[in-house]
Amino acid sequence: MKKKLTIFTFVTLLCVFASVSATPQAYSGRVFLENKVVAPGESFILKVSLADSDIGLTSLRVPLKFDSRYLTCNYVDFGNSIKDASMQGYYSVSGDHLDISYIPSVVNPLPEIQAESGEIASIYFTVDVDAPSMMIIIDSLNEDIQFEQFNTVFHKWRRVEAADQSGVSPLAPGFTPGVVSIDRGTAVDDNIGNILPDIFSLDQNYPNPFNPNTSIAFSLPFGAHVKLEVFNVLGQVVEVLADEDYPAGNHELLWDASREPSGIYFYRLTAGAETITRKMMLLK
Repeated sequence: MKKKLTIFTFVTLLCVFASVSATPQAYSGRVFLENKVVAPGESFILKVSLADSDIGLTSLRVPLKFDSRYLTCNYVDFGNSIKDASMQGYYSVSGDHLDISYIPSVVNPLPEIQAESGEIASIYFTVDVDAPSMMIIIDSLNEDIQFEQFNTVFHKWRRVEAADQSGVSPLAPGFTPGVVSIDRGTAVDDNIGNILPDIFSLDQNYPNPFNPNTSIAFSLPFGAHVKLEVFNVLGQVVEVLADEDYPAGNHELLWDASREPSGIYFYRLTAGAETITRKMMLLK
């Protein structure tokens, strides 16, 4: 938490002082959100993307607003994003506001986003089970919060903006909002609370010990990008059983260990910020 707070303070100060006299400079890049049709009670992923960027970006900020009465933001994933590997992906949720940022490492020169197009982040939402049929627009914020310090007026902007290596003025990408259409005609049954798991869990493999096949089951309370890896006792990855998006629910995967020697193995499940590791034994 302390690390996140420090990072957020650093980004806030950059935005405040960089915006005192700088007018955003238009450039060819554009940020856009995809559209989704969903049902009450459904968990889904909404991707935020960048397109047509012709400048190496050193930072990026995408503040969004949505109707929090019917949508809950569970978390934001940067696993498949275009950010440079040395950049920090950061997000914060406050009511109906979601702030997504790329924070550069403090080095000279600053790391740059080289991709012209690609995914900025994946937002994991859940629709309220009592949500009516409606359309929710997920739009960008454009707020100018002014305050005075040392007889000088400062501006703390909350808007979609980026920066390049020069840092002379912020860059203003184009923006296309996303539309989430809630359709009660495809609503999940009212007993969804009894159907979907309420906690993130990884079961012990079965059978265990095993030869050569075993099943690994896991549960997701909401949709997530899942990675399920198998390691040997040296910590080496011997198999990746899953590395893709999974919906909320109970899932089961089979591991065929016919090519591996007898011994102790570990399997690790990662979904968003959650990680669980368990041990299993192969006996031939």
